[in-house]
Amino acid sequence: MWIDLAKARAGRKEKAHLVEVLQATQDAVRAGYASFPLSAQHYIETSNRGSRESREHLAGLMLSLSQGHAIASAQAVVPYEIEVALIKQLQLPDDLPPAIQIFGKGANHVFNTEVLTYEAPDEYEGHPLPAKLQALATVVGSALTEFAILAGSPSSETTRPAMTQHMRLTGLKFAAGQQDLRDRIAEMGHGQLEDAMTATAIADILDPLQAVCARLGVDPVRLFAGGAEMLSSLVYAIPSRWVEREMRRLRHANPQMQWKGNDLNDVMALSVAVPYCDVVVTERQWTHLVRVAKVDQRFKTKVISDLRRLPELLER
Repeated sequence: MWIDLAKARAGRKEKAHLVEVLQATQDAVRAGYASFPLSAQHYIETSNRGSRESREHLAGLMLSLSQGHAIASAQAVVPYEIEVALIKQLQLPDDLPPAIQIFGKGANHVFNTEVLTYEAPDEYEGHPLPAKLQALATVVGSALTEFAILAGSPSSETTRPAMTQHMRLTGLKFAAGQQDLRDRIAEMGHGQLEDAMTATAIADILDPLQAVCARLGVDPVRLFAGGAEMLSSLVYAIPSRWVEREMRRLRHANPQMQWKGNDLNDVMALSVAVPYCDVVVTERQWTHLVRVAKVDQRFKTKVISDLRRLPELLER
């Protein structure tokens, strides 16, 4: 979707029908009543593009429209969601944790780190920098750093292909795992689909689940002793994991649909975007699955696949 808007911005004839959409989004941002946050998957997929010119053009639009706004990754969101779910599901006496900051700014927020911060030095070539000039240099340097991270800076040209290959292999591993799971479900019978989806959802979050249990003084055996019913209720109470589970469940309900490496990025992005954003624009297949699972209704999120519908939603 971002690529289509970038093509419209560049004047490509095949995307001329999206010029009004781009204008509407820019107007909404200027008016301050809409935000288009970037996710970790946006950074990853932009960096994966082979052409430096293409990456920089796309990154320019993304940063201009998003204003650097960002949405937290599943890795940051899930531990918080687990803690809230356990306290409520088990009726623990603990206070609920402070609400996590789902939306923030910049690559640091996206990747849940502080190492991507730029701060201008106190001096330049042996001469001290005045405080105002240092502050200005920090602002400019931070903007350039954000652009470089999203677009893939020249200094990263040696490491970017290696990272791209790593992400490709990770995606392929995910797809192969889902294909293997599909075969196992076929052996067990599709009557076991629900339990299989819950079990794999729990397996995916086992480390943070055990860590939160330890912090709250909960014996994880208590959860598993409750069987499929308790575990299913727990996953349902963890918003991002329920979306992820439902996306996989509906894909597995149609064994003819082949899993692809890029599906990992899509599932990870949607698992956080659907519960926490007001509007999500994604591919037609995911839009269909979200609606079939009714997770859009549960979270009161508008999920669409046609960018041309966006202006009307921004007017509401």
